[in-house]
Amino acid sequence: MRKIFTCEFITLDGVIQSGGAKLEDDVPEFDHVAWFAAKRIKAIVGLVISVAVCFLLTVDVTAQSGSKSISSSDRKAIEFLFAAWNSRNAEKVVLAFSKEALYEDVAAGQVHRGSDEIRKWAAGAFRDIENFKLEVVRSSYYHGGGSVEWVWSGTDKGLFKTGKSFSVRGVSVIEVRGGKIVAYREYYDFSTVMRQLGLNGD
Repeated sequence: MRKIFTCEFITLDGVIQSGGAKLEDDVPEFDHVAWFAAKRIKAIVGLVISVAVCFLLTVDVTAQSGSKSISSSDRKAIEFLFAAWNSRNAEKVVLAFSKEALYEDVAAGQVHRGSDEIRKWAAGAFRDIENFKLEVVRSSYYHGGGSVEWVWSGTDKGLFKTGKSFSVRGVSVIEVRGGKIVAYREYYDFSTVMRQLGLNGD
């Protein structure tokens, strides 16, 4: 997400504008144009406030720049997970998650918490779906996680024992902390899978 930062000069009187004509602020409090208060002390304090505001915004920009390295770590954690899925190795999948992570397959109504449950879920998927594959179509990363659009495909070997292949689009919403995935939720149209397996009456 892009952010716009700006710096504004503010006098103690609350004037926020550039200089103008002499009559622009034709009130007793101003001897000259908009940038100058009648009393020099007010102008000096206003300048100090302006410098302080600019300094704080600069610090904020620096902090935002520093977050890029954190986002890079988050991205690596997510990329590691999808590489693990495509390796069809349950232990590698588990390594991408924190020990107390939440894994939710929203379409299938399945919720798994912690390493043991996630390991069992992944191992079962690799066992029951031959040629299991998650092809990443596009992804978006941000500080603390990301979202990934993918195409999941494979052949039903033990899930419903149809022997038929399927391919379905989906998306995952992922939260990352400390280089580990703490929450993973995936969304796809389960009826598409069922239809391709010939199990929805069509």
